Amino acid sequence: ILTLSPFESKGTTAFITGGFRSSTDIEGDRGQYYSLVGLRHAGTVGERFGYKISGQYQNAWDWVYVDPEENFDRDNLLRMYTVDGRMDYLIGDDATISLSGGLASSINVVEMTDIGAAQGRDWIYYNANLRLTWKDLFAQVFFNGNDAGETFNLRTGEKFVDQSNLLGARLQYASHVG
Repeated sequence: ILTLSPFESKGTTAFITGGFRSSTDIEGDRGQYYSLVGLRHAGTVGERFGYKISGQYQNAWDWVYVDPEENFDRDNLLRMYTVDGRMDYLIGDDATISLSGGLASSINVVEMTDIGAAQGRDWIYYNANLRLTWKDLFAQVFFNGNDAGETFNLRTGEKFVDQSNLLGARLQYASHVG
């Protein structure tokens, strides 16, 4: 994932994209639409503080598939959104501290797993990241988390449980020889 610095990419960008797909010869598949809307705004306050916020929402009709082993009806309308933010502070000419975070939610999606398809409902992924760069030093602390919400297996109806978190840190220094 590439992100742009709020210092180098100021302004507001909005987009809308969409389209249609053709149907297959599977009963019930009429083809359907796809749409994605997004907004990004970045700016600065003075010469040392920069910020960025962005978000997007998408919905689409997923490809219809009939699995004879499934006992529960699939909902093929994919709906998801993401929001994220970032703040950068220039401590000095050679030092920057950045704080970022975000949230992604699968409101409804069909996920393929090793044990059959799952109906993803309200699955949330969230993250936070604090970084410091100073000359050849890079330090980072990050946090990621998952909550599977009301996701269930389409064959058995069994609920998926994923309420995992990860906290990590990284310290890196570049040394120049010669």
